[in-house]
Amino acid sequence: MKIDTDTLTATPEPASRPCRGCYGSGRTLTALPCPTGGRGPKGGKDGCRTCHGTGRHWDPAVTEVCARCGGESPDRHEDETLYDHVRFSEFRHLVAWRVVDATDSRFTELGLCIGDRGAIMTVGDYGDHRRLTDDELVAAVRDRDDDTQWVFLVRKADMRLCDAVVVVRRRNGYSVRPVWDDEAVVAAA
Repeated sequence: MKIDTDTLTATPEPASRPCRGCYGSGRTLTALPCPTGGRGPKGGKDGCRTCHGTGRHWDPAVTEVCARCGGESPDRHEDETLYDHVRFSEFRHLVAWRVVDATDSRFTELGLCIGDRGAIMTVGDYGDHRRLTDDELVAAVRDRDDDTQWVFLVRKADMRLCDAVVVVRRRNGYSVRPVWDDEAVVAAA
């Protein structure tokens, strides 16, 4: 995704991902008929050990040209989507970071108690985060070398990157959630 730093809008890049059929190799495994016809020695509840009752199996040595990309430039075949992964390092400097306690009234005002919004990340640390100050917790989360999906950071309606990331403290852990300023007491938080 390209992020316009002035408007904080995301634009998917066309043909920037490897083919999802062959993962950039240009070749896929060929389904072969099971040599025993699916009636080989039993291998669990599904029957044949070779094909597990499906009647076909895959041999890594037997491949064919990928039907999805045709083997042509498979490393740059698919368009980028909101479900692609993004490293924290790519967006952490573009948004504000805040900490809100789940018992704080702002928690409800921001709509963070509503479960339909996806969390960027949740951590169950059994209360270890309580020993950290707000600044230390934000630094610990912001500087993680994790990744998430764009769909948790970008609002689909207008493709706008969130204005702030809020770390919601709970008794046994914390969750990291996006907030847009039109939802928001975030600037005052």
